[in-house]
Amino acid sequence: MLKKKLSFLLFLMIAILTSCNVLTASNGPPISSSIAKSSSEPSEDKLTLALEEVLGDYASLFPVYTADSYELSVFMQQDSQTLRIVPDLKDVDANKALDDYTVALRLNSFVLSEVDNAVIAQQRVTEYQILVIQAGLEKQDFVIYTYIYQDKLTSWPTDLVLEVLGKEIPEVEAPYFQYQIQQITTTTYALVLACYGVTSSYVSAYTEKLQDADYYVEQYYYYYIADKDDVEIIYYFNTEYNYFYLQTYLTV
Repeated sequence: MLKKKLSFLLFLMIAILTSCNVLTASNGPPISSSIAKSSSEPSEDKLTLALEEVLGDYASLFPVYTADSYELSVFMQQDSQTLRIVPDLKDVDANKALDDYTVALRLNSFVLSEVDNAVIAQQRVTEYQILVIQAGLEKQDFVIYTYIYQDKLTSWPTDLVLEVLGKEIPEVEAPYFQYQIQQITTTTYALVLACYGVTSSYVSAYTEKLQDADYYVEQYYYYYIADKDDVEIIYYFNTEYNYFYLQTYLTV
């Protein structure tokens, strides 16, 4: 029998922009004359080269704020190469520039949110990557940042499993993973995984995999609990958001 039943709620992991499909630049109405949508046509200007360096194949999705010149810098933040752009506004008010650029982002199918006088725009470009643009004011300057954010792992996170459990568990075979490490008691942590790219039938396949590895498995309503020594694994298929959910932790 299982050593215990969980008293805490199962964590519902929802991806950033889960409901968003891969989007392309909008063919909507013309925008302000101070804004120009980016073009896929070859260009040798420094901004185009910097966008291609940081955004790669998705540089053409970036709405360019048209200016005579730009201050550009590329740096790393949290493993993401980031481009900082400061357009030369000349006589244009920085707040007006931000308002116009917000319109451009919206017309180009970005999902927007506002945080502390800045606009954060996101557009999913692959199953595991999001194009992010952040525009705002720094002192008197209108500044834009952009980078590609990888919100899913592309391989089974063995290092995270070992970090939480100190031992391995049977792998989930899926193309993409999201994770979170949660503290569930003062001394216990759980690894929570959302595994994308599998179907609901994977529940049966993973159950067989656990049983072959000598786990004891029981079903409780819509979810399963597997137990072996001091390791417990909770898993089920989330039909609303279409991913295989797994949570694992030590019982002692």
